[in-house]
Amino acid sequence: MPITIPPPVLRTAAVRFGVDPGGLDALERGGAPDGAVFPCRRDGLDAFLKIKPVAADALDAERDRIDVVRYLRGRIGVLTYLPSLDGHLLEVVADDDGGAVVVTLTQRAPGRHLTMPEDFTPEIIRAWAATLGRIHAAMRHYDGGEHLPTWRDEHAMFLAGCQDDAVRRVWVQLGEALAGLPTDPAGFGVVHNDLHSGNLLLGPDGRMTVLDFDVCARHWYATDLAILLVHPIWDLRRQDPSAIQPFVDTALAAYAAQYPLPAEHLAHVPLLMRYRMALFVLAMAGELGDTPRPPWLAEIRTWVLSGEPVADIRFG
Repeated sequence: MPITIPPPVLRTAAVRFGVDPGGLDALERGGAPDGAVFPCRRDGLDAFLKIKPVAADALDAERDRIDVVRYLRGRIGVLTYLPSLDGHLLEVVADDDGGAVVVTLTQRAPGRHLTMPEDFTPEIIRAWAATLGRIHAAMRHYDGGEHLPTWRDEHAMFLAGCQDDAVRRVWVQLGEALAGLPTDPAGFGVVHNDLHSGNLLLGPDGRMTVLDFDVCARHWYATDLAILLVHPIWDLRRQDPSAIQPFVDTALAAYAAQYPLPAEHLAHVPLLMRYRMALFVLAMAGELGDTPRPPWLAEIRTWVLSGEPVADIRFG
């Protein structure tokens, strides 16, 4: 369910980062379950104040995610974290209920969000996939992130919250299948874990900026590839099925030019595409709560339960 930021928490967060809280009071204080974002200004810069509920035992993981972004700077386009007045990139603010939120401030990056299907061009597909390849090539040599959750933590969290018996059975089966996959460093490591088109900015010079490392985790690199592929493929099934294979070929070629994922790991992309879409169904169910499911979500759920491939695709 969406979160609401209490006014005292919002004011404290703003003050710690040197942001005028008066400019935030008029804004909607709600946000997605993974955090609320408030546009603001500091020192003449456009910025975003992000406030995110977090469990006490997850604070180190949040710090690791900031470290991942800093490590990737210069390798790909990422957001710039601005320090608090005490010099911290992450602040923890307690609320009246005994919980806590983490607060960050990032400088606004140039560019615009991708708009699909208008931006669904070979040039943008290549840039998107190449950016993902550069992430994996860099993370192959990253020795931090020891506090980040793993795919097992992710799977257990969604299993615990699942209220749909049919989807639950599929989710358990997917977990059993994933448990048998290899976890050698060539195909398993720190991944973005949510690099869909909504988490990319396209700059005026054509460069990409990657947003939202909030679910960055230890997972298969093929998971990131599955996320890149499966949502556009789902849309193309109805719009233009003949474009699916050219899209896959374009994306995989651009990705492989930056990071040649071994064939044995590439072979698991179809399984991880199903895992991603099952996770998407579970996540949306959590956000919607008791609200009736929209038809498009029911359609995805039906496919997840079917066991059928999302499309007839060649990988390599």
